[in-house]
Amino acid sequence: RQVARLRINGEDVNFAQIQNGHAWHYQSIAKRNQPKDDFARYESAQAEAKKQRKGLWRERSPLAPWDYRKEEYQKNQPKS
Repeated sequence: RQVARLRINGEDVNFAQIQNGHAWHYQSIAKRNQPKDDFARYESAQAEAKKQRKGLWRERSPLAPWDYRKEEYQKNQPKS
């Protein structure tokens, strides 16, 4: 999986989404592909968004995208 950084007018859109609780920081992928300083910034932004209960962190147990995909995959498997 490839991960890219999107900038608009110099602003890191990925970071802004995480900071506002509108996206997850894909830490398992980011550990391999993201510069360490960016990883730390994103991780800190997500922790702060959680602490402030912003966006998806308002939910008691938000469903991570990778867990959603796994559930959908399992639902669509033939029953034995």
